[in-house]
Amino acid sequence: MTADKIYLVGFMAAGKTTVARALAERLGWRAEDIDELIEARERRTVAEIFARNGEPYFRALERDILKLLLPLRVPLRLLQPALLLRLPKPPLQNLPRKNNDILS
Repeated sequence: MTADKIYLVGFMAAGKTTVARALAERLGWRAEDIDELIEARERRTVAEIFARNGEPYFRALERDILKLLLPLRVPLRLLQPALLLRLPKPPLQNLPRKNNDILS
């Protein structure tokens, strides 16, 4: 089986973005960093979102962005472990089984 998506999962500052960009370049793929997409959508940093709205709000944004990305053929996605724990079961169960790999 050939994967058409890879999800990199790790804690903050674990190096997901660095690894994703290098891997995407090597494979000729595109990488999407969910934190960067959230910052662009909200027009503020993750730290500002946490400070002003709290973690539950941020985690809801993560879920919203991931739901938008799930059907797209964006090969590399960067996730925080907390997001995987909070996803509804169907999307979480489908991630590794439908031509995707989760790397942590």
